[in-house]
Amino acid sequence: QYDGVYTYGGSVERFLADGSADASTLGGTIVAGKTINLLTSGPTTNLFDPGLYWADAATGVGGIAGLQISTDPATNKVTVSASGNASLKNLDGLENSYDPATKTFTLNFGWYTGAVGTSSSRKMHLSLGYTGSR
Repeated sequence: QYDGVYTYGGSVERFLADGSADASTLGGTIVAGKTINLLTSGPTTNLFDPGLYWADAATGVGGIAGLQISTDPATNKVTVSASGNASLKNLDGLENSYDPATKTFTLNFGWYTGAVGTSSSRKMHLSLGYTGSR
């Protein structure tokens, strides 16, 4: 029921090993107009295809192979995970949900080698809006 093409926007936070913000073009507000396919891989699970881009909209995000979402149809809560990165998870205290009225996902997740906000961590804050079937 979630399969399709989605536009996405939001922001990316990247931190260097010393905990400082990465000043490259990879972090920041995501360039408008990017689309992503969500492919059904289970009754309530979808894979991202081909994958996400950094804020520059030109460089593919590495280190999160097998990025997927699982949606609980009873609560519309969403869990983000990656088969290629066990550290990727929902960010505590931030919304991860699906709105069936607008067919929009709100996703806040991170992956890292240390604590979030330090030691080469990454955080994404995304909104995915359904635009049609694949």
